Amino acid sequence: MNNFSFDIVIVGRGFVGTALALLLRDLPLNIAILDRLPEFSNTSDFRSIVLSYGSYLILDRLGLGDFIKNHALPIHTIQVSDAGHFGMTHVSSVEEGVPALGYVIEGGVLQRGLETSLKTNSSLTFFYDSQIVSLIESEGGHQITIEHQGEYKILKTDLLVGADGTHSIIRKLKKVKTKEFDYEQTAIVSKIDLNRAHDFISYERFTSEGSIAFLPLSGLQSGLVWSAPSVLAAEILSLSDELFLQRLQKQFGYRLGKFRGVTQRITYPLKSSSACLQGGKAWILVGNAAHTLHPIAAQGFNLGLRDVTFLSEVISDSLGLNKKRYENDLIARYSAGREANQEKTQRFTHCLVSLFSQTYWPMKLARNGVSALIEYFPPLKHRIAKHGMGIS
Repeated sequence: MNNFSFDIVIVGRGFVGTALALLLRDLPLNIAILDRLPEFSNTSDFRSIVLSYGSYLILDRLGLGDFIKNHALPIHTIQVSDAGHFGMTHVSSVEEGVPALGYVIEGGVLQRGLETSLKTNSSLTFFYDSQIVSLIESEGGHQITIEHQGEYKILKTDLLVGADGTHSIIRKLKKVKTKEFDYEQTAIVSKIDLNRAHDFISYERFTSEGSIAFLPLSGLQSGLVWSAPSVLAAEILSLSDELFLQRLQKQFGYRLGKFRGVTQRITYPLKSSSACLQGGKAWILVGNAAHTLHPIAAQGFNLGLRDVTFLSEVISDSLGLNKKRYENDLIARYSAGREANQEKTQRFTHCLVSLFSQTYWPMKLARNGVSALIEYFPPLKHRIAKHGMGIS
């Protein structure tokens, strides 16, 4: 059985895990990335991923700024409307003084860009297509036994990072409980062919059949995220393409002209979860392993990216102080630095879902009042916009 020793082992090579490895690549650390999927298996993801402007700045710092601009579409305006009610809230990049409020990129394209950039660093070790057999906490960190390419291997690490998603195996092995909330909704994700240019506008429309988000894509296309009550979503999903487009058109209207076509539709249940403990001696959870959010405000990956950016700074500071990476104060300093923003983002997202999912007329009246207040009170709009862009 082969033995390997590392300073840090990152479990999970999704967006957040790969970004963390990129953030740490210039430090004098021996890092391994462990993932259960084969190499490049994540690059077929066609979901529309929204990068906030703050996330773009982080990725630009990692040398991916040109890649994002070449492969993503900017969001210049966001329009939020409530079906059956006059008026809307809009935010523009011009008003906020930024080149773009955010960028929309296909998940597979983003993953490919992250992995390609990561592979330029030869000091990283990759264990693709690997299964964790056991995890043992030792005096100096952790010992992980994996099955890799038909062989059992032992990885010893000072710091174990669980970046392995909502159903995190690291969280499970560490017996960390989660607080969960089932929205009893399902997201329908697809691409819609348009007759009219989207003009780099992102739409969020709240209807009696759920929230409908359109995100600008290249050409005459927009990415669709339709979040509806699960029973209704199943009915909508069963429709033919023609009837699906008619249903969508009726709910959204003609802001983007008459819809011409729809690609493959995929679904996933909408639940939020939050780990009751995000770390301990020699281990930490990041990204969806630590907190999974409703997609209504597109904050999931952006929150995770802010988390690992701060974590990389804490690790860098520890090296500067000649401290071991697995000391408890690293986790304490990380938690103290990120707790407020995590709670604020989770609360903001949950409140949006609660406010716009209600169909009772008092709640409709209340949310229209809130929308009007935001639209006609610029200081409040700017504050919310900066929070959404991740630069507050």
